[in-house]
Amino acid sequence: HLPSSIHYARAWPWKDNKIRVYVVGIRSTSEVRLGRNMENEAKLGRTLYSRGKFNESEVHLRNAATQQERRLGTNHRETLLAWRILGAALVQQAKRSEVLRQEKFSEAEHLLQEVTESFEKTLGKDSQGTLNAKYWLGIALIEQRKYVEVEDVLRETIEGLKSKYGSDHGKVLSAQKWLGKALSRQGKNSEAEKVLQEGVEGHEKRYGRDH
Repeated sequence: HLPSSIHYARAWPWKDNKIRVYVVGIRSTSEVRLGRNMENEAKLGRTLYSRGKFNESEVHLRNAATQQERRLGTNHRETLLAWRILGAALVQQAKRSEVLRQEKFSEAEHLLQEVTESFEKTLGKDSQGTLNAKYWLGIALIEQRKYVEVEDVLRETIEGLKSKYGSDHGKVLSAQKWLGKALSRQGKNSEAEKVLQEGVEGHEKRYGRDH
């Protein structure tokens, strides 16, 4: 059973080598419980996601993101991270369900667009959070055959990921494949060929010519 409030103390050594303890803060039990619940929800959601249990992870990630937004603020890094992972979970669900496909992709697109913009505003366009959000936004768009809209998203994602991780990073290679597809579907065949060739070269660099 927790008391109604919790005192946080800090100890400092004094001149006579005795320890003086001072109360430096007080937090209500409800605040402590909320923090613990929020952290547990986020961890459980991420664990379920990593195990491929995307339907179950959605509930916990949504709860965690809502709690974090209320407690930490809309543009806090942890809030945005929770929303971004939720967006990825929605994409993964859509890819596995013909019934929910369009609904989940549409929700993921709008959510990831907002998260990308918030990450850019808060951490900058080349931050890991921004690039990861933009990567998943690209997937949501390409899966809906929005080839015109996705082109710039994927180009920016590839450029940022290359700069941060190198040309043979797995996400760079995936994004190049999708960009090649988007260009090809728009009839931009020479551009598509160039992008796909870069992807082949990156794949060989990463895995070897015979992979």
